[in-house]
Amino acid sequence: MIHHRAKVAKNMLEVSHKSVMHLELDSPEPTEPTDYPTGLFTRPVSAPSSPSPLWQLDEHFPRRSGVVPQLPNETLCAIFDEGRRFITAGEGSWLISVSHVCRRWRDVAIHTPFLWTNIYFGSRSRSPKALGYIQACLERSRNCPLDITLRFGDNGRAQEREEAVDRLRSHLDVIIPHTNRWRTLVVHVHHFTSLPILLDQLPSQIAILKHIRIELENHVYGPHDRVIFSKGAPMLASVELHRISYLSCRLPLSHLTSLVLTRSGRALTLAEFTMVLTTPSSLRELSLFGDTVSSGIDPWASIHLPHLTALTLHPGADTPFTHLCNALVTPALESLALGHFSAESIRILTESLLPNSPRFPKLRMLELSIVTGLSTPVGAQIISLLEELPMITELALFSFHASEYTPLLQALYCVAPAQANDQMQDFLAVWLSGGSQPQPAKRVLLPNLSTIGITPIDDANIAKISKLISTRQVAGQAISCLKTSSYDRFPLDQIQWLREHVRLDYH
Repeated sequence: MIHHRAKVAKNMLEVSHKSVMHLELDSPEPTEPTDYPTGLFTRPVSAPSSPSPLWQLDEHFPRRSGVVPQLPNETLCAIFDEGRRFITAGEGSWLISVSHVCRRWRDVAIHTPFLWTNIYFGSRSRSPKALGYIQACLERSRNCPLDITLRFGDNGRAQEREEAVDRLRSHLDVIIPHTNRWRTLVVHVHHFTSLPILLDQLPSQIAILKHIRIELENHVYGPHDRVIFSKGAPMLASVELHRISYLSCRLPLSHLTSLVLTRSGRALTLAEFTMVLTTPSSLRELSLFGDTVSSGIDPWASIHLPHLTALTLHPGADTPFTHLCNALVTPALESLALGHFSAESIRILTESLLPNSPRFPKLRMLELSIVTGLSTPVGAQIISLLEELPMITELALFSFHASEYTPLLQALYCVAPAQANDQMQDFLAVWLSGGSQPQPAKRVLLPNLSTIGITPIDDANIAKISKLISTRQVAGQAISCLKTSSYDRFPLDQIQWLREHVRLDYH
């Protein structure tokens, strides 16, 4: 339904661009169009001899029989909302366009407060009308919660940075008085020295803020620790800190359910890292990218996260990653995602499972993402990892090239008998050569696997995936669902075959 509405929204945007000659933010009525919408929205008709505003067309045009003019305002509003989210969500030009198509569209857009809740400062904010647009959004959104995005634009030359800072200050003067309405805050800054422009103006307490994301391009950090929202943020549930240390912006942690930490120029000590992870009483989602902790060779004490259900790891150096894998205690974990991994990091994770098996008794979903090619050692280590996780029911595989996971798909056909465990990869390479068909074996890799996701998929992969589905079905270990990002390039006959054997879904 969402994809269909988004497609309709794109069609509407094309028509609206044809219908708009000037995008006046402060114009009292829609501007006069240069031509008139046809096709999906109206029947082709001749324009009146003298140009007339869109809101006077009814007296010149016969009653329209298209689908869109008959939509109720609620549905039209929902389509506008999809366009706002998927087409130009940040800059706001979508709403400006649709509000200039006709009187009805303008009325629906302007009098629907939640459509105007995105407050954006970015690359297009150099326009003299940018500040006026923000003021219009603040007025039209009434009392709805606001989603704030600030891209500082401080990556140019010194003079350009100063101009960007001046523009930012003028925008902050307008939006800071509305902090009691901020629902989300996304900040993208190149230099840490620019960040205090915002942080110095934030209130000590914020009422309804639920999510904050701060992204720093330059790893160089400032000398001062900052406590943000010192008197509390009772609704703050999600924090993402990208390339900036928590020490540089100490946010309230007690109510967090989701936390993202990445490598920064100022790593946390083990005590600080443990405090950040254990302060939230109900942390459910945790993502750690690279070396977030500075520690020695001594093993870490256990870090208990009893409510954590989703963990994402992008390993850094081997020693800290070893300590991390051995220290985390997550009995409720259901989903594990690994990215940017090496053969050694997979081996470290696998070995951390062996003394405490089953370490993740509730784990059901495993996601693997690679950037570089999947070498034979990495593939062999992945198979060893999967052997220790027989409870997995969903496996998601992401890569830049469709062929990267071919050895793993072959291993999933059917695992070799027990005596070949030590040389599994070589055994499979011989066993599957020469076009021989795999037969049901004594033991199947991931015996509970019911859903597999692969992105991207090419023509060669389609054949291998189909073979995997049919082979496991014969073996009594059927896969019931296939996920990928798009099925557009699949041959129709292959799509039909897949639909007959599995449920098709999207990542």
